[in-house]
Amino acid sequence: MRKITVILLVLCLAHISFQAFAQGRFSIHAGTSLPMSDFASDDITDEDAGMAALGLNIGVEYNYLLSDKGLGLFGGVDFHYNNLQQDVMNKIKTSYEDLGLNVSEIIYPKYFNIPFSGGLSYTYQANDKIGLFAKGGLTINFFKMTDMFLKANGQTLVTLIDTAYGAGFRVGCGILIDKYTSVSFNYYGLGKLDLDGRVMVGSDSEDIDGKQKVDLATLTIGFLF
Repeated sequence: MRKITVILLVLCLAHISFQAFAQGRFSIHAGTSLPMSDFASDDITDEDAGMAALGLNIGVEYNYLLSDKGLGLFGGVDFHYNNLQQDVMNKIKTSYEDLGLNVSEIIYPKYFNIPFSGGLSYTYQANDKIGLFAKGGLTINFFKMTDMFLKANGQTLVTLIDTAYGAGFRVGCGILIDKYTSVSFNYYGLGKLDLDGRVMVGSDSEDIDGKQKVDLATLTIGFLF
């Protein structure tokens, strides 16, 4: 029930923003996606470790100013791509080889996060050249980890994880330059997601489950229209 309430609230805030299309502004942004907390941990023995590397963030957003005092609403969607850390890839391969396996091929998983966000914003325009802004709101995130494929000793092992979703939050701040360019920092606390999947070895299959906490920080450059 709690998740349903959060989903409805986010959708409501986004709907209000987009209904005000004629009086608002679109923006696009791109930059780095930096894993934080457990999502960045490189401990391959820790079941909570995400082992994600620095990646890419792109997104689109709609902002609507409620008053001349700077208060507004925003709604947006982001795309985050993160690979595994290179050191982790090396550790995984070494751990299999230490078991006596002759590893001939490994395809490592990649992470995709697509959070939809909506909430409140505040903008302070110091002059025609410089402005400051801050934002905070709720998110609904869709998480996908791609399949891991291992071939060793003539056998194949495939790990498949289903798409997961969860509720979280987003906060951020930034600088507006000449009213059309922004430099911003955002923190996405995308929640602890329930993961379901299966491991396949040859024709055998076994269901697996787990949890993954996802936190990301971004530094982006954006353009407003």
